[in-house]
Amino acid sequence: MNRNQGFTLLEILAALTITVVGITAVVKAAGSAVDVVQTSEDRILGSWIASNRVAELRLGRTWPGASTRDLSEKLGGEDWYYRETISTTSDPDLMRVDISVYKDKEHLDFSAKLFGYLSKYSPPSELPLAWADELGGQDREGGSNEIGDQAETNEQAAQDGVNENDQQNQQDGDD
Repeated sequence: MNRNQGFTLLEILAALTITVVGITAVVKAAGSAVDVVQTSEDRILGSWIASNRVAELRLGRTWPGASTRDLSEKLGGEDWYYRETISTTSDPDLMRVDISVYKDKEHLDFSAKLFGYLSKYSPPSELPLAWADELGGQDREGGSNEIGDQAETNEQAAQDGVNENDQQNQQDGDD
C-alpha cells in the first residue's frame, strides 16, 4: 500500500480556523485589559480632582453660598471638567458639596463623583508641630500659636546653646 505522507486540505483549513479563533480571543482580551486600565486611570484622576476641590473649599477663608458651577482643570496632561454643587443642610453651619467629574465639556463621559461637607467650626489653634512651622507660628486666624511659639523657643534655646559652646571654645583657644 502506498500512502501519502502529507496533510489534507481539510486538515489545514481546520488548523487555520482554530488558530484564527485563538488569536482573535487573545486580541480581544488584550483590548479589554487596555480599556480597564484606562477606565481605572480616569476614575483615579477624577477622584483626585474631586477630593482636591473639596479640600480647597474646606481651606477657603470665605463661607460659600448655595450654588452650582461648572469648572475645569488640567491634570495628567488632560483637561477635566467638573460640576460643583453646594447646597444647604438643616444645620446652618454645615454645607453639602457634590463634585461630579467628567472627561468632556458636555458632561457625557463620567469619571468620578464625591460628596463632602463644609463646616464653619474651626478647631482650636493646637496645630501639629509640622503645621506650626509651615505657618510660621501663626494659626489660621493670625493669632499666636502656642505650639509654634514653643517650637521657636526651643529653636532659640538650641541656637543659644551652640553660641555658648562657640564662645567657650574660643576662650579655650585664647588661653
